[in-house]
Amino acid sequence: MLMFVLILMAGAAVRFVHITGESVWWDEFATVAFLKPPPEYEASPHYHRWNQVVIRQDSPTLGAFLRQNKTLDPAAMPLYLAVEYYWNRFVNASTLSLRLLSVLIGLLTLPLLFLLGRHLFGRNVGLIAMFCAALSPIHIQFSREIRMYGLMTLLVLIAVYAFCRIFEGGGRKWWFLYGIVMLMLSWTHPFALLLPLVMGVFWLLSRPRDLFRLFKWGLLTGLIALPAAVWVLTIQFWGQDSTESWMRAPNFIELANDIFADDAIGATYQLNATPHAWAALVGRPAALWILSWRWAVGHAMVLGVTGCLAWLFALAFLKRGRSLASPQRDGAPIAPRVWHFFLSLWLILPPVVLYLLSVAWRPCHQPRYTVHASLALYLVVGCAIMALSRRWLRALCIAMVVLFYGYQQMLMLGQPQHPDWLGASRTIKTEAGENDLVLSHNWLWKRVFAYNLGPVPNIVCYGSTYDILAEKAAFFLDAAFPADEPGTASRTVWTVIQTDYFTEGTIEPFEQALTARGLAYETRIFGGMQRVILYRVERGEHTAPYEPRLTADTDAPKEFGDLAMEYWRAGNYDKAIAAANNAARINPRYARAWSYMGMAFKELNRNEEALAAFERALEIDPADYPWTLNNHAELLIEAGRYQEAVAIANKALEALPGDPWCLALLGRALHYLEEYEQARQTLLQAAQGESGDLRIRQWLEETEHALAGGPPHE
Repeated sequence: MLMFVLILMAGAAVRFVHITGESVWWDEFATVAFLKPPPEYEASPHYHRWNQVVIRQDSPTLGAFLRQNKTLDPAAMPLYLAVEYYWNRFVNASTLSLRLLSVLIGLLTLPLLFLLGRHLFGRNVGLIAMFCAALSPIHIQFSREIRMYGLMTLLVLIAVYAFCRIFEGGGRKWWFLYGIVMLMLSWTHPFALLLPLVMGVFWLLSRPRDLFRLFKWGLLTGLIALPAAVWVLTIQFWGQDSTESWMRAPNFIELANDIFADDAIGATYQLNATPHAWAALVGRPAALWILSWRWAVGHAMVLGVTGCLAWLFALAFLKRGRSLASPQRDGAPIAPRVWHFFLSLWLILPPVVLYLLSVAWRPCHQPRYTVHASLALYLVVGCAIMALSRRWLRALCIAMVVLFYGYQQMLMLGQPQHPDWLGASRTIKTEAGENDLVLSHNWLWKRVFAYNLGPVPNIVCYGSTYDILAEKAAFFLDAAFPADEPGTASRTVWTVIQTDYFTEGTIEPFEQALTARGLAYETRIFGGMQRVILYRVERGEHTAPYEPRLTADTDAPKEFGDLAMEYWRAGNYDKAIAAANNAARINPRYARAWSYMGMAFKELNRNEEALAAFERALEIDPADYPWTLNNHAELLIEAGRYQEAVAIANKALEALPGDPWCLALLGRALHYLEEYEQARQTLLQAAQGESGDLRIRQWLEETEHALAGGPPHE
C-alpha cells in the first residue's frame, strides 16, 4: 500500500512541475479558442480587439462551440470537447483550470493500470506498470495538455479491463461497463476505434472456437461504434498539401521507436530534451555530454522492450513460464501467456495499422494518436521482470527502470515543452511601449501568439514571409509614418517567429531582410519543441527613408491592408490611411486598400476623400468588399445624392441579402426621395433584423411621422 501511495504522489508531483509555464500551442488553441476566455481577458479594455485579432467569438451553447471548433479542428470528436466546455463554464475559465482537468484525468489512469496489472499478473506487475506510467514523459505531457489524449487513454484502460473480464467469462456488469465505456471512447478520437480491432484479432486467434461469444461481443461493439464510425467517414479534413509539413508517413526506425520507445526522449519526436536540469547539478558542459546520450538510451529502450517480449514468448514456447500471479477471474483459468499475447497486439497493432494507412492512403500517423498502447508496454516490462527467477536480477532490472525514468525526467525539466509564447509575451508586456508594433510570422501563428499574449494596447499583426515582416518593420519605423503623441518613446517593432521542430540558431533570411533595409535588431530565444524567437527591431544608424521594396505579385498589398484594418479597429485612422496607402503604392489595383482607406477617411469626416477612395475601389472590383457599397451609400446620402445612394444600396443588398444596415440605408435614401411608404417597409425590415440600433428606430419614426402628414425632415 505504501508503494502504491508513493508512486501516485510521484506521478502527481511531476505533472504539476512547470504546469503554469506551458503556453497554449496550436493543438490546444484548436480546442480552447472558442471557450469562455479567462476573466482578466474579458475585463480588459482591449478585449474586443483581442477577439478580432485571435479571430474568435464566444460560444453561448455547446452546439455553437462544437460548430465553431470544427472550423479549426475538423477531426475532433465531441466527448472531450463537451467535458472541457462545461468545465470551462461551470468550474473555472482559466487555462490553468483546463490543465488541472487533464491532470485529474491523467492521475486516474495510474490506479486503474495498477488494478489491471494486479488482476492479470499480480500486484508487483501492477506496481511496476503504474510506476512507468507515473513517470512516463509522454503520459506526463498528455496529462497536462488541453486535448483529448488523456481522456482517450483513461477510457481505453477501462475498456481493456472490462474486456478482459468478459473474455474470462464475466457476467452482465462487465458487458454493461464495456458497452458504456466503448460508447464514450468511440466519441473521443477517430483512431480510438483501433482498440476493438486489437480485441477482435486477439479473441479470434486465441479462442477461434468461441464463436458465439465472439459474435455477441462483435455485434455489441459494432452497434456501439457504428454512429461514431459514420461520423468519422463524414469528416472533411484538410487537404494533404496543407498537412504535409507536420504529418508524414514515418520511416521504419520512427515506427519502431513509436512502438517500443515512446518514453525515450532521444527516440521520439514528441518531446524536447533540455540540459537545464542536468546543468544545475553538474554544470553545462557535463550536462550537454549527458544530453548527447539520449539517442543511445532510446536505442537501448527499443532493444530492452523487444528483449522483454522475446523473453516472454520464449517462456511460453518452452512451456517453462512461471505463473506470475493467480488472475482473479470469473470463469476458466487463463494462462498469463495468453494475456502476454494480448499485450503484444495492443502494443504493436494500432501504430502498425496507422503506418499502413499512411503508406497506402495519406499520412495519418502521429505517436500521440496511439499513446494508450504504451500502457501495454509497461505491463510487458513488469511481466518480463517478474518472470525472472532470481530476486537479485529482478531488483537489478527494477533499478534500471528507475534510472531510465529518472534520466528522462531530468531531460524534461527546466524549459517548457510547448513553443514558449508566454515567455515572449512577458517580455513584450514588460518592455514594449503602447504604440510599438507587434508582428508574428504568418497569419495562423499570429492567432495562437495573440491568444497567449492576451488583450494589449498594441497593434498585433503578421507577415506571411520574412520579407513582408521586414517591410512592415521598415514602414512602421520610417520618419514619415504618422507620429505618436508628443513625449512618447521611440518606436520599436517586436517580431515573434516560431521555428520548425528541434531546430537551432536564429532566422537568417529574416535578419538578411532587416539588414538590407538598414534596420537594427536584437534577438531573444525561448525554448520548446518549436522554439520562439523574439526580435526587437529599431531604426539603425544608416536607415534610409522608406520606399517599398516588394512588388504587386506578392502578398504584401493584402497584408498591408490587414495592418490598415488593425489600426482602423484601434481608432488610429491616420495610421490606417498610411498603411492602406502603402498597400495601394505596392499595387494600385488592389481594391481593398482603397476600401480601407475610405473607411478611415470616413471616420475622420474627410468625406470627399472617402467618397473618392470608395469609388476607386468599386471601379477596380465592385464585388471585392460588400461593405464598401454600404459605406459609399451612406456618404452619398450625406452628400444629398439620394438617387445614386438607392442604386448603391440595392447593389449592397445583392451582395448581402437581408443585411439590416443595407436595408436601413436604402430606406433612408428613399425617405429623402419622399417615397415614404417604400421607405417605411424597408426600414421595418431593417428594424426587425437589428432591433438594437437606435439610428434605425429613429429613421423609422421620422418616416412614419412623414407618412402621417408631419412637417418634412430637416
